[in-house]
Amino acid sequence: MKFGIVYPNTDEYLKPELASEVSIRAERAGFKVLLTWDHYMVPRTNRTMDAWTFLSFIAARTNSIQLGTCVTPIPLRNPAILAKIVATLDVLSGGRVLLGAGAGWHRPEFDAFSVWDEPKIRVAKVEEGIHLITTLWKEERVSYKGKYYSVKDASIEPKPVQKPYPEIWFGSTGRKMLSIALRFGTGWIPTMIDLDKYTNISSTLLRKRPDLKLAYNLYDPLYDYHSYVDLIEKLNDAKCQYLIINWRYKPDEMVKRIDWFAKELINSFS
Repeated sequence: MKFGIVYPNTDEYLKPELASEVSIRAERAGFKVLLTWDHYMVPRTNRTMDAWTFLSFIAARTNSIQLGTCVTPIPLRNPAILAKIVATLDVLSGGRVLLGAGAGWHRPEFDAFSVWDEPKIRVAKVEEGIHLITTLWKEERVSYKGKYYSVKDASIEPKPVQKPYPEIWFGSTGRKMLSIALRFGTGWIPTMIDLDKYTNISSTLLRKRPDLKLAYNLYDPLYDYHSYVDLIEKLNDAKCQYLIINWRYKPDEMVKRIDWFAKELINSFS
């Protein structure tokens, strides 16, 4: 089992010194992945940081931990521009980028910064957008005209360090999104899903893609050693490879919790 942590870049966590300390301590403690939310607006607050700018800040302060989003709503941005942003960070970080991919869910965010569509169209935009992104990452020059997106003689240089392209972890459980994950993804990281459903879907995915990385996004934190051990054992049975912890303790408790988790659990299960 490998472990990751989510940094909630909103409200009281908008402190560069805290983000820096958390990321450095997490890397030293043995966490393999650091993810952050990719939202401009969320239901309880509009105080957020741009995820990709934030990850560039973290990349400059770390050396080995994988950095990504949990998850990026692909229809929110122009996918060609997103492809350039992610490629740049992959180069700057030495090949450590992980693109979390989803269809989006918070309508006010889309109304403010993009276009809100019905679920079927948002999912179709994910499929077309990811196709365009991965094509731009691989090919020297791209001209493409789809139903929702188009580019003409577009070129992304330098290319991402990771080949054939940076990892893409999908965060949805819908049938169509799972089929897109099987086509383009390197991983699956659903949010707020019970273990029975997780196990059923993961077994289906692995039958079709044995190489797919499975992650579990623990949105509600546990507080004691035995609860974590029980969860980890169940996730191991489900062939899960990554436990990603969405800790939302008070900011001044995060570093202490990282040290506790490393001492009690990472050293035992990594």
